[in-house]
Amino acid sequence: MNGAPQGAPFLFAALPSFVDRTGKCYMRALWMPAPYGGDGAALRHPGTTNNGTSMTQKRPIFAVAPMIDWTDRHCRYFHRQISREALLYTEMVVADAIIHGPRDRLLGHDAAEHPLALQLGGSDPAKLAEAVKIAEPYFYDEINLNVGCPSDRVQSGTFGACLMLTPETVAECIAAMKRVATVPVTVKCRIGVDEQEPEQALPELITRVLDAGADAIWIHARKAG
Repeated sequence: MNGAPQGAPFLFAALPSFVDRTGKCYMRALWMPAPYGGDGAALRHPGTTNNGTSMTQKRPIFAVAPMIDWTDRHCRYFHRQISREALLYTEMVVADAIIHGPRDRLLGHDAAEHPLALQLGGSDPAKLAEAVKIAEPYFYDEINLNVGCPSDRVQSGTFGACLMLTPETVAECIAAMKRVATVPVTVKCRIGVDEQEPEQALPELITRVLDAGADAIWIHARKAG
């Protein structure tokens, strides 16, 4: 594919893909790359999955995507009854809300929900970094930046899928988040937005955010518009 990082396979399908820092692309449930256990790097909390196996062991990725108005703490607790090891995601939480709002209500969760990732929304590197620091005592296993939500109320705040149009901004955000994070920092994106050509837009975004230090990229493999 033109513009793709050398040696990096990019898989386009209607299913989420996963790209790690080596440029490898994973579809659905394949072995977890570092820092999710592929190279023996442990997730920080709780150290074991709910069935007692080590988080450092290679295991398939199965994740429930973040969904606004759906994946709140009650929904996630229900999902945990169905799967003991699925990676669960919060709803997207805007960085400004974490900084100025009721933190326990926005970030609190039950220990049974782990492994659990916090998805942040925003486009201001300083605010996102501050939100990451505030979330630190809540022991999330991953911090994810939303570059995939196409809703009008998200894009009116200049974040979500519209950030596909400014990959340099996404890279700046990731770099700022990585400087303060103690857990993996990832990105969820689309293959493009509006009239973008995925063959150009997606590799450019991937290259920039991996260079900025992102640990992995989750790809919702369709365009937003």
